[in-house]
Amino acid sequence: MPYKIIGADNGDAWLDVKGQKMAPPQISAEVLKKMKKTAEDYLGEPVTEAVITVPAYFNDAQRQATKDAGRIAGLEVKRIINEPTAAALAYGLDKRSRQPYYRGLRPRWWYFRYLYYRNRRS
Repeated sequence: MPYKIIGADNGDAWLDVKGQKMAPPQISAEVLKKMKKTAEDYLGEPVTEAVITVPAYFNDAQRQATKDAGRIAGLEVKRIINEPTAAALAYGLDKRSRQPYYRGLRPRWWYFRYLYYRNRRS
């Protein structure tokens, strides 16, 4: 493995990545930073807000760590929602319109798995 699990001073499990100690939210933040940059490159505008999906079995600590990762990545995390909930909402939106909109997160817009769907009921 390119990393090993080590103990942090506070007893948490951290990762040693190429000699650098990293907390799990830092690792997640790096992934979110890459996703943010990809979205900004595609959209041609800054991305500052996000709705992030997590597995339904995540506990409160894991949800908070995900929210922290979003903040570290430079995002204002509007909501953390369960992936099954996001899938159900996306399915419902898809029934109304099959046209995804790739835009920044704004009022009346939903973010699911990197696609923005315009809510036509508003």
